[in-house]
Amino acid sequence: MKTHDLVFSNNPKSNIANRLLYNYKDVITAPYGEFWRQMKSIFVLQLLSNRRVQSFHNVREEETALLMKKMEESSSSSSPLNLSEMFTLLTNDVVCRIAFGRKHSGWGDEKNFMLQLKDFAGLLSSFDVGDFIPWLGWINHVTGLYAKVDRVAKEIDEFLEQVVEERVNVLKRKSYGNERVEEEGREGGFP
Repeated sequence: MKTHDLVFSNNPKSNIANRLLYNYKDVITAPYGEFWRQMKSIFVLQLLSNRRVQSFHNVREEETALLMKKMEESSSSSSPLNLSEMFTLLTNDVVCRIAFGRKHSGWGDEKNFMLQLKDFAGLLSSFDVGDFIPWLGWINHVTGLYAKVDRVAKEIDEFLEQVVEERVNVLKRKSYGNERVEEEGREGGFP
């Protein structure tokens, strides 16, 4: 294992993962090397530091309390609870609140983010004939697999673009508000 550590540390290449994960530019699928080490360092030091994880303790508690409330309300009816779905929603709500500042269900008229994630995960785990038998890769075009991959990648990109655009607008409004406060302060004789 030690001799072949670099061979084992790389993930197998996949046409679908390449299309969905921006040419392997993330921590999970990036090939071992300098880029991966830098990404891992940022990930561990910035996103998974003890201080950062503890800073979102309230979000986790609030979302868990909401889940417990939903479970309590659902238990009064005779229908069974789908715990897998509930825990998936809990995880998604916590991650979305931390990463995007709001739950996925708060995005309004756009396609449900959970459906996008299900499609995304389903495609990443789907069988791509071209990965194993390259000369039969044309089958994926005929079956529409690559068209679906492109559609899901576009939907996720549009969602992320909307998140970034919203965040930029919030920061601009805050910046504009701070400039107005400083201007009013100067006019009123404040330093």
